[in-house]
Amino acid sequence: MKSALQVGTAGWASSWVQFYEKSGAWKLGGVVSRSAEALEIFHHKHGRGMRAYTDYAEALKGDYDAVIISAPHRVHVPLAIQALAAGKPVLIEKPLSDSFAAALELAKIARQSSGLVMVSQNFRYREPLWQLRATGRELGEISALRVEMVQEYAAYLKNVARNNRVSSLLEEVFIHQADQARFILGANPVRVFTQAWADRWDESGQVNNADVLVEFSNGTRFNYHGSWSARGVKTTWAGTWRVRAEHGTIDWDGSEQGGLTLHPGKDATVSLQEPAGFPGFDRIGVLREFASAIDERRSPACSLEDNLWSFGMVVAAVRSYEQRRPIEMAELLP
Repeated sequence: MKSALQVGTAGWASSWVQFYEKSGAWKLGGVVSRSAEALEIFHHKHGRGMRAYTDYAEALKGDYDAVIISAPHRVHVPLAIQALAAGKPVLIEKPLSDSFAAALELAKIARQSSGLVMVSQNFRYREPLWQLRATGRELGEISALRVEMVQEYAAYLKNVARNNRVSSLLEEVFIHQADQARFILGANPVRVFTQAWADRWDESGQVNNADVLVEFSNGTRFNYHGSWSARGVKTTWAGTWRVRAEHGTIDWDGSEQGGLTLHPGKDATVSLQEPAGFPGFDRIGVLREFASAIDERRSPACSLEDNLWSFGMVVAAVRSYEQRRPIEMAELLP
């Protein structure tokens, strides 16, 4: 079993703890925070079975197999660069960064050092999503993907907005659906166009409604409608999906288990496929994939290089809203 050094203790970072043991591949050996008080709270909640550090450089000297970064995304890249310099594989919580230039710089450093960097796209690890992808491959050419992701407005959005420049919806949530779309299609985006707006009752000061249209390299169109400002109705965080293909259509309600409906076309004989190779739910699957990539000395699924395309879709969506024009992905990843 591998030993992880986790950077970050509060909120979502705290929720990582349950997944180490469940993965069967990792234990939490150490945790880092600049705040001694935060570390004490973390120990009170999760026990004292792991070492605690306020000095990250000192922690990196420890006998840890990898570093898991679950801190505010504005510090992801500098923390990852330090870990790579210490010879540690790195797993970074999504989104990769708050800056695409910084993400590209990290990719350059990782290539130069032959360092292993993976991004935790935990929503890729949903069993129905793997079934949907496998079934979609049996349906012939996929013409269109559509997803609606709607969450109710909440006062805590004002706090979430502190970590995001324009839209918490686009900068922090859309990354899930962007990555899921790439996973389903096995293709990359070429063009992104966004319209976004704010509701009168949203006090976050951001635009948390958006329609995003993405053209993929295989010709498929991906249509995203998102809102973190709804009243009285919501989907799951994964969203409600429809995949329309040559020989039929698949609907997924975003459930963590099941929720798939196949509508075969006339004379089609396709049935729902098994999710072959599914490694486990959410961060269980992430951590198992990360451990396997380290052991097998290979690039992981959701590698840094791969994730530049998912993160790039987010950056392009925000840029399209701000500049009121379609953004060519070649502008970001020439």
